[in-house]
Amino acid sequence: KANKIYVIPPNNYLSILNGTLQLIKPQSPHATLPIDYFFKAVAQDQAGNATCIVLSGTGSDGSLGAKNIKS
Repeated sequence: KANKIYVIPPNNYLSILNGTLQLIKPQSPHATLPIDYFFKAVAQDQAGNATCIVLSGTGSDGSLGAKNIKS
C-alpha cells in the first residue's frame, strides 16, 4: 500500500503470494539474507512488474534477489 513502511519481525521472512504479503518462519534457525528471500518471492509473484532498490549496508543481502528481479 502507498505511504506504508513494512518491517520484518525478527526470526521471520517476508514473502508474497498472489499480491498478498506473508510472514514465513525460516526452515533453519540460523537462516540469513531475508531481503534476498523477499526479492526472489517478488520476482516470482510479480514477474516483470517489480522494481527494487537496495540501500547498501555492510553485507550482500539483497544483491542476489535484485538479480532475480532484473531477469
